[in-house]
Amino acid sequence: MQELEDRVAAQALSDGLWQFEQDTREIDPELADQISTYRQHGDRSIYARIVALTDIGLYQRGLLALCLQSGVDMTIRPEFHYIMRNPALSGNVKARHVILMAMGFQRVLEGTT
Repeated sequence: MQELEDRVAAQALSDGLWQFEQDTREIDPELADQISTYRQHGDRSIYARIVALTDIGLYQRGLLALCLQSGVDMTIRPEFHYIMRNPALSGNVKARHVILMAMGFQRVLEGTT
């Protein structure tokens, strides 16, 4: 029974990645290519941790895009432990916080703050 559940979960992750890739193709072909490569050859445990963290699709996609484009798995990096291991925060709040931090850092790097 567990094997069937694992296969169903793996298929759901694959389907989610495929849909994200399709939805992204027109607006950001480079990111879509990264998603495609990740979907076909990547360590799905990153996406599995993201999906386990937050049930909001926009947050899931945002975190995965950040991980793929930065090359940093923010769900396990020590720099993010103060967020990810904080029991007072829900998974959705943790995801939103990381995404907003990344957006803020990007603005600083671009000099638009």
